[in-house]
Amino acid sequence: MTETADVTVPALVALTALPGAMFWRQNTGTFRTMDGKRVVKVSADGIADIMGCYCGKAVAVETKTESGSLLPSQKRFRKAWLRSGGVYIIALSAQSAVEQVTAL
Repeated sequence: MTETADVTVPALVALTALPGAMFWRQNTGTFRTMDGKRVVKVSADGIADIMGCYCGKAVAVETKTESGSLLPSQKRFRKAWLRSGGVYIIALSAQSAVEQVTAL
């Protein structure tokens, strides 16, 4: 697992266990089809690692390590998400993710 996955996977498990919550891992990037003939882009640039809903609120959770920082594309996504009324959280641990979400 990568360092970020060390935060993302436990955070996702903890968030999905909350009553009133629905969260999923949001993969993004550019991939080649298995036959190698096509390139497919999935998701929006800068989208958070974990997306979902908690008690009726749209929530984006970006997971980071202690030394991590938001990329420019992630900052643009955060700005657009907040402007649309969503909640954006930066979590350094599963505990941090749960604490921030349950405080909503």
